Amino acid sequence: MKMADEAWLSNYQKGREPDAVPGAWLDAHLEIEQHVDDVNPTYTITSVKRVIRPEASQEGFFDDDA
Repeated sequence: MKMADEAWLSNYQKGREPDAVPGAWLDAHLEIEQHVDDVNPTYTITSVKRVIRPEASQEGFFDDDA
């Protein structure tokens, strides 16, 4: 997996993403690329919208207003 959101990655590496703890989920835009001759797709996170802590409820996660 590639991380193209350099700003978020930099903040994470500097400890500025307090919700990014082990077990957290990233609500992110993801690009999936798969070539015809390759069975394994490549994934790229293009932007992170938010971090969901492990203890947070994921109810409504796929709602349009979330």
